[in-house]
Amino acid sequence: MEKSRKLGSSMIKISKLIVKWCFGILCLIVGLMGIFTISIIGGLLIIIGGLFVLPPIIRVIEEKTGKPLLKIIKYLVVFVTVIIGLYLIGTKQKQIEFDKLPQNVKDSINLSNVLAKAKQDSIVLCQKKVKQANELMATQQKQREKAKKDSLKEIQKKLEQEIEFKSKQQEMREEYAKDRERKVKKQFDPWEGSHIKLTKYIKEHMNDKDSWEHIETKFGDHGDYILVVTKFRGANKFGGKVINTVTAKVDIDGEIIEIVSYE
Repeated sequence: MEKSRKLGSSMIKISKLIVKWCFGILCLIVGLMGIFTISIIGGLLIIIGGLFVLPPIIRVIEEKTGKPLLKIIKYLVVFVTVIIGLYLIGTKQKQIEFDKLPQNVKDSINLSNVLAKAKQDSIVLCQKKVKQANELMATQQKQREKAKKDSLKEIQKKLEQEIEFKSKQQEMREEYAKDRERKVKKQFDPWEGSHIKLTKYIKEHMNDKDSWEHIETKFGDHGDYILVVTKFRGANKFGGKVINTVTAKVDIDGEIIEIVSYE
């Protein structure tokens, strides 16, 4: 019984060894043929995959590295190199066969490919538009009940135009609001929060511009103008420090339109 098990185990090992040698040699032959006839890179990859199957090569690699190669690494290297090599050879072979064809046949094939792609793109585009139209129809069923007698294509066209218009309109409003916010923000000093051009105006009309001390600045966007209220401390004509408040209207570029009050 023990001898039978050992014999069976030996036969399995021998069978695996034969398969490895056959596969490795086959890869070497195919790889060499590929190098000299079709694709150098593809042939080299197949040869590398074949070498990783041959026991002598594996022993040399393990002796050089000082540790046994994991089976998963061996199988992965063989699988990846052989598959990529075969793909490259197959692709190159198809290209060679295509180049041998008469020019009129090549033109016919290229035209067929272009028409097939155009047809596929058209189908995808139509499917996308139909899907969008169906979603819109589901959400606006009540509004379309009176228009059921109209053609489906006309409804789809109007709905798509309406959505596109509203979308562009919303984008324009949002972009305008963001641009206006940026312009308003640029009018104020990022450190102390004072309005830059209004501060310059105030200093030009102070008794002592060096005595300027910013307290706070508030503003409100009223569309046609921006109302800015600045409170500051400065020296009066007697040298004493007093608190003043200036209210002004400025435009979107920060230019002063009107000094509403100077208290």
